[in-house]
Amino acid sequence: MQRRGLSKGTLLGKCQWCTQPIKEGDSTFSSYNARIINTKWYCAECIVALKPTVDELTIEKEYTEDKLAAEQAGNLDLLSQKWIVEVGTGKIRHNPNYK
Repeated sequence: MQRRGLSKGTLLGKCQWCTQPIKEGDSTFSSYNARIINTKWYCAECIVALKPTVDELTIEKEYTEDKLAAEQAGNLDLLSQKWIVEVGTGKIRHNPNYK
């Protein structure tokens, strides 16, 4: 990441979620890759921790869109071929055999 023009060690802020300090020139993973999102600082560890949740939401959104399209087309077979919905947990995942 490029230097921001501040002296090394300057406190830029704290992570909105974990309150870890983010300092200029700090070479730790959390500070070096920290980002400002909607005027708030977020450390890299907190951003990376969101990945599984975001992936799950993305799959649910894709499934919902495919389900709506299949219902409109009247072809629910395509939906069952492309997606697997686990009975016990209700988890949705792509069918690895679908091409």
